[in-house]
Amino acid sequence: MKRKNHKKKRSAPKLKKTKDPIRDYAHNVLSGAVVACRWVKLACQRHFADLKRKNLVWDLDAALYAIGFFRDVLRLNGGQFEGKPFVLEPWQVFIVGSLFGWKLKDGRRRFNTAYVESGKGSGKSPLLGGVGHYGLVADNEMRAEIYAAAVKKDQAMILFRDAVAMRDQSPHLAARLQKSGVGEKCWNLADHSTGSWFRPISSDEDSQSGPRPHFALVDEVHEHKSSVVIDMLSAGFKWRRNPLMFMITNSGFDRETVCWRWHDYVTKILKGSVPPNDRVFGFICCLDPCEKHWNEGQEQPVDNCKQCDDWATEGPHWQKPNPNLGVSIDLEYLRNQVRKGVDMPAEQNTVRRLNFGFWTNQATRWLSMQAWDSCAAPIDYDKLKGRSCIVGLDLANKIDIAALCLVFPPERLALKAAEETTAPADDGDDKVTYSKIDIAQLAEDFVVLPYFFIPKDNITEAERRDDVPYSTWVRAGLMEATEGNVIDYQAIKQKLIALNEVYPIRSSYEKNVTTHLAGFDPWNATEFANDMRDKYSINMIEVRQGYQTMSEPTKEMARLVIAKKVRHGGNPVLRWMADNMVVRTDPAGNLKPDKEKSKKKIDGIVAMIIALSLAIRHANDDGGSVYEMRGVLRV
Repeated sequence: MKRKNHKKKRSAPKLKKTKDPIRDYAHNVLSGAVVACRWVKLACQRHFADLKRKNLVWDLDAALYAIGFFRDVLRLNGGQFEGKPFVLEPWQVFIVGSLFGWKLKDGRRRFNTAYVESGKGSGKSPLLGGVGHYGLVADNEMRAEIYAAAVKKDQAMILFRDAVAMRDQSPHLAARLQKSGVGEKCWNLADHSTGSWFRPISSDEDSQSGPRPHFALVDEVHEHKSSVVIDMLSAGFKWRRNPLMFMITNSGFDRETVCWRWHDYVTKILKGSVPPNDRVFGFICCLDPCEKHWNEGQEQPVDNCKQCDDWATEGPHWQKPNPNLGVSIDLEYLRNQVRKGVDMPAEQNTVRRLNFGFWTNQATRWLSMQAWDSCAAPIDYDKLKGRSCIVGLDLANKIDIAALCLVFPPERLALKAAEETTAPADDGDDKVTYSKIDIAQLAEDFVVLPYFFIPKDNITEAERRDDVPYSTWVRAGLMEATEGNVIDYQAIKQKLIALNEVYPIRSSYEKNVTTHLAGFDPWNATEFANDMRDKYSINMIEVRQGYQTMSEPTKEMARLVIAKKVRHGGNPVLRWMADNMVVRTDPAGNLKPDKEKSKKKIDGIVAMIIALSLAIRHANDDGGSVYEMRGVLRV
């Protein structure tokens, strides 16, 4: 983890303080006195712009009343905060003040939907609980229904337990609200004087139609797989004059979710790229891209750009995604998180997402893209001519993308007696032996040449679905478009035959039969392999996609990339797939590529790992094959 020495070049901007703390916060953000990201600055600019509008009313007294409710009525719970008054931090003042201070001309509250995104540990759940209590006892709503909402009951109970603890700590709320259930089993807070309640609700248990929420509080929206809970609750808003859907979350990784849809919509509102929506409030905390990348359409920092905010380098910019840094988030905790993300690539996406506001492509990052990019040295194709290679093939879905990958192991491995590890194959019949490569002794790199195929008639639909420039890649010669709406396997066969003339496929021998080190995923490819054998005399090897066969090669590839012992030439298609890569882990710590969770394509990386699985098993070969000794032809 890097740290910068921040020399004081000029005096810091002075904090402005008036009788309007919401306006003060907006001013301090825009003046630079408070460190905040672009989205927060845009929210503050929106506030000042709206003060000039005639069709909206800024009710400062209503805003201050809500802020005062937190301070005077609510008490925090847990650790060093137990029993302390809930004094809102300036960024929380801006949120609460905006929600309850802005009005329409007819007197109704302006905002009926709020979306807030910030780093883990920013006090989001207590803020939601406090807003819920305000709606329950201070908003003058008869028979108010306040819901702590989630997909699963257990998730809903996390927020609700915070609300119950807040009630227990507050003398005012404890005297007014009746609990149903004891301790952890409490399931309802009731205000009998108004016929109102506060309770958890979820889609897995509470499938009943007809809730009439006054406030719907949705925590950790990024965990919602669908919009069913939000849709169910918002449908009941028609019964209320001043309803509020308040969503708070960390950043996510799945861009097919309701959370991403709200994130995307709110950012467009703040940028002004969609028609204004006066009923939606947005506040998003994250790191910033540099001005150049922002102008190019990038909305989060770009890896390896020295001008973008660097999550791994300590500095004032850490405050942007963590507005409660130094309050509910300890600086040393954040340093430890960063250290974990830097040292453990598999943890990096989690750290970037939860602590620094990145919307990542993966649930668990397979490896650092910075490490991947360090292996992008140019490839000398002429020097590869005539050099033997090992092949990996992933045909995937016939209407999608197919990948063919050539891997050229180092010609001189300079290995001492390598330790070997033997594991049972997935079918339990054969044994698979892998050589553990001593990376420090490798004299050269593993060189990778990928080839990709896509059905020509499906390119437009695929570009719309995956949001990637397939047609541009085809024109650049990075992909081959085969005729029709399904992949023409014959085109791949011809490509493999042509490549074999230039880069001969390494062979293994057993009982006078030549077996080529060309691995394939047997799913959807057995007929292809049979055809290659019968018509073209290229005998391919099945490489099954289970933990026992894929775990060692997947781990080994990550080690080789981190050690800069792979050279892929910076191929943009393969890089995109590497960035999409998600791994699945079993209880024993084995891992394999997870196509189901990798929402975008990873076929090229799978093909690369298939080839590497054979390369690893033959790491100690010197023109011969371990198969001569152990006779294993199937993995």
